[in-house]
Amino acid sequence: MSVEYQPIEIVGGSIEELRINDVNEIAIYYEKATERYMQLTGDEWTEVPTGVMKKILNDRAYIDMPNQTSFNFLNPRQVFFAIRVSF
Repeated sequence: MSVEYQPIEIVGGSIEELRINDVNEIAIYYEKATERYMQLTGDEWTEVPTGVMKKILNDRAYIDMPNQTSFNFLNPRQVFFAIRVSF
């Protein structure tokens, strides 16, 4: 099952303090002060609908899990343990 990645950024203060040039239009911003999920549409901030946000959180679309099969099989790690006894 593949879910499209939806980035979520946490903002400590107010959303309005962010500069428009630094804002990712795809990302959803969580405002800690008001505990709301906000998204920039055009030039104004709008709250993400509860149903949409519930689906994103339930599907865990905010977690970016790339396909890691090449990392798992391209260069596998090997760990060896040994005990040497000398008399």
